[in-house]
Amino acid sequence: MESKEISLKQATEVIVANLSSIQQEKDKNHQILIELSELGTIVGEISFRLEQVSNRIKMLLAAASTHTPLAIPLEDLDLSERAYNTLKAAKINTLGEIVKLDRHELLKCRNLGKTTLAEIEEFVQSKGLQLGMKNI
Repeated sequence: MESKEISLKQATEVIVANLSSIQQEKDKNHQILIELSELGTIVGEISFRLEQVSNRIKMLLAAASTHTPLAIPLEDLDLSERAYNTLKAAKINTLGEIVKLDRHELLKCRNLGKTTLAEIEEFVQSKGLQLGMKNI
């Protein structure tokens, strides 16, 4: 009987060792799945950021294709003295800074009324641009 008990005990130990090994593999696989999920999230974020960069590059290329240097100083723009003084007082110094603002933002500038706004809009449009180009 003792021999059967020893055999049974040894068989039980082998089964427990195998189950333990299976559990360890299961835990490793679970950890791998977690890491793959995290990598998927990171890849998604990178993809989203690449798309944003790509869109930004497209916008910059579109602005460059108009051959309108956005860095032209306010002094070199062909604007009326009133428009120039109003924009200068608002600390707007380049064509690029003008086109980043929309109509409502420009109308908040002191002494900038609808007539001056119309002049600025017409000038900006003559350069192939528009007001409210936030991403240039």
